[in-house]
Amino acid sequence: MSRRLCETRDIAFLDLTHTDKVDPKRFWAVDGFHPGTFGYVVMADAIMRLLFDGAKE
Repeated sequence: MSRRLCETRDIAFLDLTHTDKVDPKRFWAVDGFHPGTFGYVVMADAIMRLLFDGAKE
């Protein structure tokens, strides 16, 4: 739903919770719901790449 809404409004969408590149055991905290320390690093990296790529345009 979020992805489709962003597409209709020409807004960049970044799915920070589904990635095949990261081991889920490392990404999620012990509760299995919130990102752990490594998960937040992965998310921050993805956000920075999106921001810097957008700034180049």
